[in-house]
Amino acid sequence: MQTQKSSKKIIEVLDKKYGNLGSFLNHKNVFEFLIAVILSAQTTDKLVNKITPALFEKFPDAKTLKNAEQEKVESLIHSVNYFRTKSKHLIESARIIDEEFQGKVPETIAELIRLPGVGRKVANVILSDYHKKAEGFVVDTHIKRVSYRIGWTKNKDPKTIEIDLMKILPQKSWISAPKQLILIGREYCFPKNPNCKDCPLNEYCEKNY
Repeated sequence: MQTQKSSKKIIEVLDKKYGNLGSFLNHKNVFEFLIAVILSAQTTDKLVNKITPALFEKFPDAKTLKNAEQEKVESLIHSVNYFRTKSKHLIESARIIDEEFQGKVPETIAELIRLPGVGRKVANVILSDYHKKAEGFVVDTHIKRVSYRIGWTKNKDPKTIEIDLMKILPQKSWISAPKQLILIGREYCFPKNPNCKDCPLNEYCEKNY
């Protein structure tokens, strides 16, 4: 397992290469961001950014979306994976936001995970990317893979991995590091045949496979 000293060096390398990254998903407000993050599960950010403008134009807030016909929402998001399930989640989440949170997207993990389609990962993305609150550490498929190979965790369960990362990494890095690790996963640390030679973390990686 990596020590805090070596982990600090990895964070320094990530900061130098990527700096403070903005969100990968296009949005104008927190409601749009929530919808985009829910849609992004098992779907590329590029595809989500392609379909959300028409969705947001038709349903710009929770009040309009909660009253939407599911078939109409499905027609607007049909190109994403699990579009029928996601349509149900979007409409029901909009209803809860409008009726229980006075039309405002909640700002705590406990409240966010009450929304259908929102687990701890999505809640962490909303809090860290939009509100800049470091209350948890986002763990997606890229982060799960990269953090294991680096030597930050020996676990495979996202919740346990999050705990491991929060123990070893300083809280100030919890907002920027997840997006940086995602890019490492996309650009170098592929599931198969990772490009270790060119990876900026190669010198510090334990290469656990």
